Amino acid sequence: MSDPQTLNQDLPPPLRALPPEQLEALRQFFIQGVVCPRCEWPAARQNVQPSEEDKKAFLRAVLGDGQFGKTYPLYDGKLKLGFSSLTTAQSLVLSEMGRLVPGNTPYEQSVELFRLKLLFYLTAKNDETFVPPAVDDEEVTFKQVRAEYLKRFGKWNEALLALALRTLQEFIRLEDLLMNGGLDKAFWKSAGLV
Repeated sequence: MSDPQTLNQDLPPPLRALPPEQLEALRQFFIQGVVCPRCEWPAARQNVQPSEEDKKAFLRAVLGDGQFGKTYPLYDGKLKLGFSSLTTAQSLVLSEMGRLVPGNTPYEQSVELFRLKLLFYLTAKNDETFVPPAVDDEEVTFKQVRAEYLKRFGKWNEALLALALRTLQEFIRLEDLLMNGGLDKAFWKSAGLV
């Protein structure tokens, strides 16, 4: 185990002067409070580990110019949630939507935008399939997307919605790891793809 004094040498002088218990509380706050700006994945949570099948499915999607998808069996398979990666058009609409989302603070706006992402990413709940809103021809407004969101998810209970959002975080994190792994030969070699 490392000596706390050695670890503190990398800190700015004002932080080095803090008592050890305050410094540890500060470290824990930042470790637990930091989230990924793209998927809101908590930094303190263990990383998702892509399976060989995830790697192969992602590579097929990229090389075949398709969408990467994954189904998450939850509660011993009693609930299955399916997600698919976004098209460029969907991603662009969500980026533009980010400027239109109402909210008093940037945090409230990001939470609202993340909820709307579910509308575009979620493809299935058990045997029920979902199609994301069309974004190809016309300009999509926040009001239209919000109305579609309420139509699709308005009768879901809060716990199911929260579970779907947390699973979406995991899917986005997985997709991000797979994208970043594209430059790492060892990453793809483990799936027998190099």
